[in-house]
Amino acid sequence: MPDSFGLDYPRPVTFATVIALGLQPYRISQEDKLWAARAAQFEGHDPADTLWTWTQRHTLPAFRRRYPQLHELIKAHSQPVNPIWRRTGSKCRPGGSYHGTDHCSEGRLQRRDQAASLSFSQTRPDVQAAVQAWAEGRLPNPVDKAVDFAAPGVAQSFMRRNPGSRLVKQAGNWFIATSESLRWPSGRVRMQPASGVQRILPARSGKPGAWIVPALVLGSAGTLMATLFYVAWKRRPGRSR
Repeated sequence: MPDSFGLDYPRPVTFATVIALGLQPYRISQEDKLWAARAAQFEGHDPADTLWTWTQRHTLPAFRRRYPQLHELIKAHSQPVNPIWRRTGSKCRPGGSYHGTDHCSEGRLQRRDQAASLSFSQTRPDVQAAVQAWAEGRLPNPVDKAVDFAAPGVAQSFMRRNPGSRLVKQAGNWFIATSESLRWPSGRVRMQPASGVQRILPARSGKPGAWIVPALVLGSAGTLMATLFYVAWKRRPGRSR
């Protein structure tokens, strides 16, 4: 909320930034957190495995270009929240490629309806805890280099077609590293926790004395100095109002 001088009050920065060698850093968003929780709830097993696989998958250049936002990738990869597998989606609607099969049974469709509509607080406590830790950069990575997962039969078929791939973990789903991700150094993808408080000074332009100050992450002393400087500038003698 801006004050009388047009300054925003401090807002805590809580979401982590995904850092990967050779790639633009990516800040986790509220939408990412919500869809990650919805998908992780219905994928089952340990949420850390799926959360980190999606995070690492999103650092593959082809997927980053196709899905600029991580939640877009999650929705495309996780069948329980993928729009094409819902009752109006291309797979299950009348005339769809799986309409009338078990893949589009009413029970499955109801489950997908529920998955896509849960609030964060409606997910299981263990999912909430894991996703919150992940979004804040506190969740250890149990599947280094894994960039895909699937049911065992689907995973085995993928690995036969892609002999350079390798099984990273079996835990209900199979978690797979591809020939591309296997070339990464260990720990290439990491999540840097947010620190400090985000202070935003508004941009001004279009008249003499115009100035632009970008959003900064500052300590309290630095922010106080910037605020005093701005107030003094606003009040300087002879400044038109």
